Amino acid sequence: MDVYAYLRNNVVEATTPPGETATAAQLRREAIEELFKAYAPANAMQALIVSNCVSIQFLLNAAIRDASNTNLEPALQRKLSASAMSITRALAQWHRQLEKLQHPAKARVAAAKQVAPTPEQPAMPAPQLRSPAAPMPQPPMPPDNQAPHLLGLNGRSAAPVIMSPDAILATILESLVPPASG
Repeated sequence: MDVYAYLRNNVVEATTPPGETATAAQLRREAIEELFKAYAPANAMQALIVSNCVSIQFLLNAAIRDASNTNLEPALQRKLSASAMSITRALAQWHRQLEKLQHPAKARVAAAKQVAPTPEQPAMPAPQLRSPAAPMPQPPMPPDNQAPHLLGLNGRSAAPVIMSPDAILATILESLVPPASG
């Protein structure tokens, strides 16, 4: 069984719009075949990812077309635009996954560049651990009527803090520092 042909045919069937003419169907089929060739999958796993990429590309085209319809209500247009952006992110994730499979050495080099400091970007200094007994510097407090830190994300009052920041820090540090033997 030819997995590549099977996956291409599935993409052709899945992307068929209602009322498509025979000429448009042939053009779409040829475009899908060219997209498969351009992605150049080397194995069945890559072919499966390519079929997802091609399907999502057709979905994205339809989402952009719907989002750019000026006859829709603005609220619906915003929702459709957000949907198109979400589809774009999904397509980018599949592209990154395919890139990792097709070029594993490039993916390792890119990951190493993200971790290793560059000459123009010095290494981050190690964080300085304070003694649990040392007081934690507190930022200046705004007047009570302007205390945004007491409001939750929804604008309501936040739940009361049970532990002070110093107590939280001391607890964290105690869990990180091994007990002294002796």
